[in-house]
Amino acid sequence: MKNIFFVAFLFLPFLSYSQISLTALSSFEENVQDSSLTIFLKSSNTEHKRDTIYPKEIPKKLFFIFEDIDSTNRRSYAGVTLARGRRAINTFRARTNRLIFPIQYVIWQTDFFVIEVEDTSKDSTQVFLQSIQILPKPILDEIKAKKEEIIQDSLNRIAAIEHHKNHFEKLKEPQENLTEKDKKKIAKIYSKIKLTDGYKTKIGNHKLIDKGEIANIHWVEYLHFLLEDSSTEQYLNALPDTTIWNKFYQNDTVDYHYFRNPVYKDFPVVGITYEQAQKYCIWRGNMDTKTVNEKMRKKYKDYEIILRYTLPTKEEWEYAAKKYDLNKNSKSNVAEMTFKKGIAKGGSFVHTLEECAADRVQVYDSPQAWLGFRCVTEVVVRKKEDVE
Repeated sequence: MKNIFFVAFLFLPFLSYSQISLTALSSFEENVQDSSLTIFLKSSNTEHKRDTIYPKEIPKKLFFIFEDIDSTNRRSYAGVTLARGRRAINTFRARTNRLIFPIQYVIWQTDFFVIEVEDTSKDSTQVFLQSIQILPKPILDEIKAKKEEIIQDSLNRIAAIEHHKNHFEKLKEPQENLTEKDKKKIAKIYSKIKLTDGYKTKIGNHKLIDKGEIANIHWVEYLHFLLEDSSTEQYLNALPDTTIWNKFYQNDTVDYHYFRNPVYKDFPVVGITYEQAQKYCIWRGNMDTKTVNEKMRKKYKDYEIILRYTLPTKEEWEYAAKKYDLNKNSKSNVAEMTFKKGIAKGGSFVHTLEECAADRVQVYDSPQAWLGFRCVTEVVVRKKEDVE
């Protein structure tokens, strides 16, 4: 019986929605006085089904009533397993038609209950299974609020990126009333600019691309500045998603602390979202603009230098890959985000040699262990507006 249950239990999460009946299979009753929730079940209606119930309040007590189990029949029993994904957390069984389930460890938003009913009163053993998720209204409200917050945050980030881009494009517009002396001075400044890291290659007029991907050590530096100068929330939102390594830990192919371990300080930072990469670009542009202007302030006090960092376009990446062989280490490194969200170039340690070709693209929709990025730098030199 135990083996039968777990085979069926593991099968449940892989059912497609087209195979699962979403009609109400169970009834329930809430008791406001003792904050209890009672779920009434009939095994004849529950074979391999999924159901969701929506009580008004978060229950403090949880009861399962099996309406078609005879308490005096010792050949029938019921079981309830709390499941989290594919993992069984707690299982309780009873040979009565009433089962009390402790709820102190239930995570309402994600967990579900697998109902198991065995009836051996007939010639052969019959097993019925049902999975039930309980989503109280306060939990649903939290989920809705969180989704709205995520959407608004995403819109704010898009607006910030767009504003940054438009502002820079405006700065690139030719200045009026520049003298020949100003033009020569600006051209000289362009030729003298040395960016802080120094590891860049030219891909256009006043445009450079990093020779390597942004590494763990660069991201640690970024986090340090956020921790010093920004809110705790901004710092936490910038942390990489380290759970992307879980499947690799099982095979001992990478150290558990890839991001923090100094051994990997020069390895590409991964587990980063597209939005996190864009925010890093804006931060890096602001930091380097400040640094470069401070270095050149005494000699060129009447002029300003503005640096803008972005993710490379597909065309910029391909141009650099062809000219500077950016793709030579793709099989051992990571694929790289482009300016278009969801599209990456280059290959990685999880891709085949064919997939690593410079003309191929990789598609992503979330942080990946095989996905990093590098930056393109665009430089603008202007005469300060308030200088006569």
